Amino acid sequence: MVRANPKRAAILKLSSAGHSACDIVRLLKVPRQTVHSAIKRGTPLDRVGAGRPVTVSTPAPENILRKRIARSPARSMRRMAKGMNVSEGTVRKVVKRMLNMHPCKLQKRHGLNYAQKKARVKKCGRLQDCAANGEHLRMLFMTEKLFTVEQSYNSQNVRVFARTSDAAKEAERTVSRSVRTASVMVWAGMSATGRTPLIFVEKGAKINTVFYLEEVLKKELLPWSREHFKVFKVGTQV
Repeated sequence: MVRANPKRAAILKLSSAGHSACDIVRLLKVPRQTVHSAIKRGTPLDRVGAGRPVTVSTPAPENILRKRIARSPARSMRRMAKGMNVSEGTVRKVVKRMLNMHPCKLQKRHGLNYAQKKARVKKCGRLQDCAANGEHLRMLFMTEKLFTVEQSYNSQNVRVFARTSDAAKEAERTVSRSVRTASVMVWAGMSATGRTPLIFVEKGAKINTVFYLEEVLKKELLPWSREHFKVFKVGTQV
């Protein structure tokens, strides 16, 4: 079906203002037949019954698709079209235009139990209170990340050009791997007004509550916070 001309309303407005069809064609740069048809119809809407009649996208397939999607929202449109013996384009048209549904990708999120959800709601309220009185500007968020220091490569894309296999070995073709991957733990903090220096954990250190309290918070974070914020207020983690 041909899309309706968006200038129909302007054509009717100019015609009611006394402009001739030739003037409207010249002003709006539209075909003469479009101007005459719009003036004859007297409305910017399409003529009743215009366009190709619907043969497949009837209420029956619409109801079938609605029920099938309700039973299994992840159902493939291609499989539904094959099961109903209609084209895939027809199924997509019914789902998007008549059912007003659109495909949505799956999202990943943390699995939380009831206690964790309740705790998060409580913490969100405290964060809102901090934002209301300006304390969020002195709030510091910290996180840690474990980085592997072994060489990363893509076996499909990374290549070494050589004439022979021995020459390829000399060109560092081999990538070493070990059972215990070499890694390094890094801590960092960030606030609205600055960020902390990176805190590297020495290899072999046992990371527990005592280590985190003594080596990270008291030794690194507390001096930086006093210098950066001038007045350091101890609070609970949120």
